[in-house]
Amino acid sequence: QVLHEALLPVDSRISRIEGLQTLPKIGFAADGGGSVNSGLQPGQHVGPYQLIRLLGSGGMAEVWLAQRADGAFQREVALKLPMLTRMRKGLEQRFVIERDILASLEHPHIARFYDAGIDAEGLPYLSMEYVQGRPLTTWCDERRLGIRERLALLLQVLEAVQYAHEKRVVHRDLKPSNILVTQSGQVRLLDFGVAKLLQEVRTTEQTQLTGVYGRALTPEYSSPELMNGDSVDARSDIYSLGVLLYEILTGTRPY
Repeated sequence: QVLHEALLPVDSRISRIEGLQTLPKIGFAADGGGSVNSGLQPGQHVGPYQLIRLLGSGGMAEVWLAQRADGAFQREVALKLPMLTRMRKGLEQRFVIERDILASLEHPHIARFYDAGIDAEGLPYLSMEYVQGRPLTTWCDERRLGIRERLALLLQVLEAVQYAHEKRVVHRDLKPSNILVTQSGQVRLLDFGVAKLLQEVRTTEQTQLTGVYGRALTPEYSSPELMNGDSVDARSDIYSLGVLLYEILTGTRPY
Protein backbone atom coordinates (compact mmCIF):
# COMPACT_ATOMS: atom_id res chain seq x y z
CA GLN A 1 0.00 0.00 0.00
CA VAL A 2 2.87 2.40 0.79
CA LEU A 3 4.45 1.67 -2.59
CA HIS A 4 1.04 2.14 -4.25
CA GLU A 5 0.61 5.58 -2.68
CA ALA A 6 4.18 6.60 -3.48
CA LEU A 7 3.83 5.68 -7.15
CA LEU A 8 0.46 7.36 -7.57
CA PRO A 9 -0.73 9.80 -4.86
CA VAL A 10 -4.43 9.81 -4.04
CA ASP A 11 -5.16 13.20 -5.59
CA SER A 12 -3.45 12.14 -8.80
CA ARG A 13 -5.40 8.87 -8.91
CA ILE A 14 -8.74 10.61 -8.45
CA SER A 15 -7.95 13.21 -11.09
CA ARG A 16 -6.85 10.55 -13.56
CA ILE A 17 -9.91 8.36 -12.93
CA GLU A 18 -12.16 11.36 -13.54
CA GLY A 19 -10.29 12.00 -16.78
CA LEU A 20 -10.78 8.42 -17.92
CA GLN A 21 -14.55 8.85 -17.71
CA THR A 22 -14.36 11.13 -20.77
CA LEU A 23 -12.61 8.53 -22.94
CA PRO A 24 -14.65 6.68 -25.58
CA LYS A 25 -16.06 3.37 -24.42
CA ILE A 26 -14.45 0.53 -26.34
CA GLY A 27 -15.70 -3.02 -25.95
CA PHE A 28 -13.31 -5.91 -25.71
CA ALA A 29 -13.48 -9.68 -25.62
CA ALA A 30 -11.66 -11.93 -23.21
CA ASP A 31 -9.19 -14.43 -24.63
CA GLY A 32 -11.01 -17.47 -25.86
CA GLY A 33 -14.40 -15.80 -25.35
CA GLY A 34 -16.88 -13.99 -27.52
CA SER A 35 -19.68 -15.39 -29.66
CA VAL A 36 -18.13 -14.37 -33.00
CA ASN A 37 -15.41 -16.64 -34.31
CA SER A 38 -13.81 -17.98 -37.47
CA GLY A 39 -15.87 -21.17 -37.45
CA LEU A 40 -12.74 -23.30 -37.71
CA GLN A 41 -12.43 -26.61 -35.88
CA PRO A 42 -9.50 -28.75 -34.65
CA GLY A 43 -8.24 -31.04 -37.37
CA GLN A 44 -9.02 -28.64 -40.22
CA HIS A 45 -6.25 -27.59 -42.59
CA VAL A 46 -5.25 -23.99 -43.28
CA GLY A 47 -2.61 -23.81 -45.98
CA PRO A 48 0.12 -26.32 -45.05
CA TYR A 49 -0.98 -26.42 -41.40
CA GLN A 50 -3.37 -28.62 -39.43
CA LEU A 51 -5.17 -26.98 -36.51
CA ILE A 52 -4.71 -28.64 -33.12
CA ARG A 53 -6.45 -26.43 -30.56
CA LEU A 54 -7.51 -22.84 -30.04
CA LEU A 55 -5.01 -20.87 -27.96
CA GLY A 56 -6.95 -17.61 -27.72
CA SER A 57 -9.05 -15.04 -29.52
CA GLY A 58 -9.60 -11.31 -29.54
CA GLY A 59 -11.31 -8.58 -31.51
CA MET A 60 -9.40 -9.23 -34.73
CA ALA A 61 -8.16 -12.81 -34.82
CA GLU A 62 -7.92 -16.27 -33.36
CA VAL A 63 -4.62 -17.92 -32.56
CA TRP A 64 -4.39 -21.69 -32.96
CA LEU A 65 -1.77 -24.22 -32.04
CA ALA A 66 -1.04 -25.92 -35.35
CA GLN A 67 1.51 -28.18 -36.98
CA ARG A 68 2.87 -28.62 -40.48
CA ALA A 69 0.75 -31.15 -42.33
CA ASP A 70 2.57 -31.21 -45.69
CA GLY A 71 5.54 -33.26 -44.50
CA ALA A 72 8.01 -30.46 -45.19
CA PHE A 73 9.25 -30.47 -41.58
CA GLN A 74 8.00 -31.05 -38.05
CA ARG A 75 7.08 -27.88 -36.17
CA GLU A 76 4.33 -26.68 -33.89
CA VAL A 77 3.42 -23.05 -34.49
CA ALA A 78 1.03 -20.37 -33.30
CA LEU A 79 -1.18 -19.79 -36.33
CA LYS A 80 -3.02 -16.47 -36.40
CA LEU A 81 -6.27 -16.34 -38.40
CA PRO A 82 -8.94 -13.65 -38.95
CA MET A 83 -11.93 -13.99 -36.63
CA LEU A 84 -14.43 -11.51 -38.08
CA THR A 85 -15.15 -13.11 -41.44
CA ARG A 86 -17.72 -10.49 -42.41
CA MET A 87 -14.92 -7.90 -42.29
CA ARG A 88 -12.35 -10.15 -43.97
CA LYS A 89 -11.29 -7.59 -46.60
CA GLY A 90 -10.16 -5.08 -43.98
CA LEU A 91 -8.55 -7.81 -41.91
CA GLU A 92 -6.55 -9.07 -44.87
CA GLN A 93 -4.94 -5.63 -45.14
CA ARG A 94 -4.18 -5.65 -41.41
CA PHE A 95 -2.57 -9.08 -41.82
CA VAL A 96 -0.40 -7.77 -44.65
CA ILE A 97 0.76 -4.92 -42.41
CA GLU A 98 1.42 -7.29 -39.51
CA ARG A 99 3.32 -9.68 -41.80
CA ASP A 100 5.59 -6.89 -43.02
CA ILE A 101 6.20 -5.69 -39.46
CA LEU A 102 6.98 -9.17 -38.13
CA ALA A 103 9.30 -9.89 -41.03
CA SER A 104 11.34 -6.81 -40.10
CA LEU A 105 11.82 -7.88 -36.47
CA GLU A 106 14.39 -10.39 -35.26
CA HIS A 107 15.13 -10.21 -31.56
CA PRO A 108 15.57 -12.86 -28.82
CA HIS A 109 12.72 -11.37 -26.79
CA ILE A 110 10.25 -11.13 -29.69
CA ALA A 111 8.38 -14.25 -30.83
CA ARG A 112 9.82 -15.41 -34.15
CA PHE A 113 7.91 -15.02 -37.40
CA TYR A 114 7.98 -18.08 -39.70
CA ASP A 115 5.79 -17.49 -42.71
CA ALA A 116 2.49 -16.17 -44.03
CA GLY A 117 0.10 -16.96 -46.81
CA ILE A 118 -3.46 -17.34 -48.04
CA ASP A 119 -5.06 -20.77 -48.16
CA ALA A 120 -7.23 -22.21 -50.94
CA GLU A 121 -10.35 -20.70 -49.36
CA GLY A 122 -8.85 -17.21 -49.34
CA LEU A 123 -8.12 -17.22 -45.60
CA PRO A 124 -4.93 -15.29 -44.71
CA TYR A 125 -2.72 -16.70 -41.98
CA LEU A 126 0.43 -15.84 -40.06
CA SER A 127 2.70 -18.55 -38.69
CA MET A 128 4.73 -17.65 -35.60
CA GLU A 129 6.77 -19.23 -32.84
CA TYR A 130 4.61 -21.11 -30.37
CA VAL A 131 5.73 -19.80 -27.00
CA GLN A 132 4.98 -22.05 -24.03
CA GLY A 133 4.96 -19.52 -21.26
CA ARG A 134 2.97 -17.59 -18.68
CA PRO A 135 1.89 -13.92 -18.80
CA LEU A 136 4.45 -11.65 -17.17
CA THR A 137 2.33 -10.70 -14.14
CA THR A 138 1.22 -14.30 -13.57
CA TRP A 139 4.83 -15.54 -13.74
CA CYS A 140 5.94 -12.97 -11.18
CA ASP A 141 3.08 -13.67 -8.77
CA GLU A 142 3.22 -17.46 -9.00
CA ARG A 143 6.90 -17.41 -8.07
CA ARG A 144 6.53 -14.61 -5.51
CA LEU A 145 9.39 -12.76 -7.14
CA GLY A 146 11.00 -9.82 -5.40
CA ILE A 147 11.32 -6.35 -6.89
CA ARG A 148 14.81 -6.99 -8.30
CA GLU A 149 13.67 -10.13 -10.15
CA ARG A 150 10.55 -8.40 -11.47
CA LEU A 151 12.56 -5.48 -12.79
CA ALA A 152 15.03 -7.87 -14.44
CA LEU A 153 12.16 -9.37 -16.43
CA LEU A 154 10.83 -5.93 -17.32
CA LEU A 155 14.28 -5.01 -18.64
CA GLN A 156 13.93 -7.83 -21.14
CA VAL A 157 10.61 -6.32 -22.24
CA LEU A 158 12.24 -2.91 -22.57
CA GLU A 159 14.99 -4.36 -24.75
CA ALA A 160 12.40 -5.83 -27.10
CA VAL A 161 10.33 -2.64 -27.24
CA GLN A 162 13.42 -0.47 -27.74
CA TYR A 163 14.49 -2.71 -30.61
CA ALA A 164 11.03 -2.39 -32.20
CA HIS A 165 11.15 1.39 -31.81
CA GLU A 166 14.57 1.48 -33.46
CA LYS A 167 12.91 -0.33 -36.37
CA ARG A 168 10.25 2.42 -36.25
CA VAL A 169 7.55 0.01 -35.05
CA VAL A 170 5.09 0.99 -32.31
CA HIS A 171 3.44 -2.06 -30.72
CA ARG A 172 0.29 -0.26 -29.43
CA ASP A 173 -0.99 -3.22 -27.38
CA LEU A 174 1.55 -3.86 -24.63
CA LYS A 175 -0.09 -5.83 -21.80
CA PRO A 176 0.71 -8.93 -19.69
CA SER A 177 -1.07 -11.39 -21.99
CA ASN A 178 1.15 -10.24 -24.87
CA ILE A 179 4.31 -10.72 -22.81
CA LEU A 180 4.99 -14.36 -21.99
CA VAL A 181 7.80 -15.75 -19.84
CA THR A 182 9.18 -19.20 -20.71
CA GLN A 183 10.22 -21.87 -18.23
CA SER A 184 13.81 -20.69 -18.58
CA GLY A 185 12.80 -17.17 -17.52
CA GLN A 186 13.06 -15.60 -20.97
CA VAL A 187 10.55 -13.00 -22.11
CA ARG A 188 8.79 -13.20 -25.48
CA LEU A 189 6.84 -10.23 -26.79
CA LEU A 190 3.82 -11.28 -28.88
CA ASP A 191 1.05 -9.94 -31.08
CA PHE A 192 1.92 -7.03 -33.35
CA GLY A 193 -1.61 -7.13 -34.79
CA VAL A 194 -2.29 -3.46 -34.08
CA ALA A 195 1.34 -2.35 -34.38
CA LYS A 196 2.20 0.55 -36.63
CA LEU A 197 5.14 1.49 -38.79
CA LEU A 198 5.90 5.09 -37.82
CA GLN A 199 6.69 6.19 -41.36
CA GLU A 200 3.17 5.12 -42.38
CA VAL A 201 1.19 6.83 -39.61
CA ARG A 202 -1.95 8.41 -41.01
CA THR A 203 -4.57 10.00 -38.76
CA THR A 204 -7.45 8.71 -40.89
CA GLU A 205 -6.18 5.13 -40.67
CA GLN A 206 -5.69 5.46 -36.92
CA THR A 207 -9.26 6.64 -36.47
CA GLN A 208 -10.52 3.76 -38.62
CA LEU A 209 -8.50 1.28 -36.58
CA THR A 210 -10.03 2.49 -33.33
CA GLY A 211 -13.56 2.53 -34.74
CA VAL A 212 -13.53 -0.78 -36.61
CA TYR A 213 -11.08 -2.85 -34.58
CA GLY A 214 -11.65 -1.20 -31.22
CA ARG A 215 -12.01 -4.53 -29.46
CA ALA A 216 -8.38 -5.30 -30.32
CA LEU A 217 -7.28 -2.45 -28.07
CA THR A 218 -6.98 -2.87 -24.32
CA PRO A 219 -8.30 0.21 -22.48
CA GLU A 220 -6.56 -0.62 -19.18
CA TYR A 221 -3.13 -0.30 -20.81
CA SER A 222 -3.78 2.03 -23.76
CA SER A 223 -2.49 5.59 -23.83
CA PRO A 224 -5.06 8.43 -23.95
CA GLU A 225 -4.09 9.38 -27.52
CA LEU A 226 -4.58 5.79 -28.68
CA MET A 227 -7.98 5.58 -26.99
CA ASN A 228 -9.03 8.87 -28.56
CA GLY A 229 -8.01 7.74 -32.06
CA ASP A 230 -5.23 10.32 -32.35
CA SER A 231 -1.89 9.78 -34.05
CA VAL A 232 0.58 7.91 -31.87
CA ASP A 233 4.32 7.47 -31.64
CA ALA A 234 6.74 5.58 -29.39
CA ARG A 235 5.51 7.50 -26.34
CA SER A 236 2.23 5.57 -26.49
CA ASP A 237 4.15 2.33 -25.83
CA ILE A 238 6.09 4.02 -23.03
CA TYR A 239 2.80 4.93 -21.37
CA SER A 240 1.69 1.28 -21.52
CA LEU A 241 5.04 0.18 -20.11
CA GLY A 242 4.49 2.56 -17.20
CA VAL A 243 1.14 0.92 -16.43
CA LEU A 244 2.81 -2.49 -16.67
CA LEU A 245 5.64 -1.41 -14.34
CA TYR A 246 3.11 -0.13 -11.82
CA GLU A 247 1.20 -3.41 -11.93
CA ILE A 248 4.17 -5.75 -11.49
CA LEU A 249 5.40 -3.67 -8.53
CA THR A 250 2.09 -3.18 -6.69
CA GLY A 251 -0.11 -6.07 -7.86
CA THR A 252 -2.82 -3.70 -9.13
CA ARG A 253 -3.29 -1.38 -12.08
CA PRO A 254 -3.10 2.37 -11.38
CA TYR A 255 -6.61 3.20 -12.61
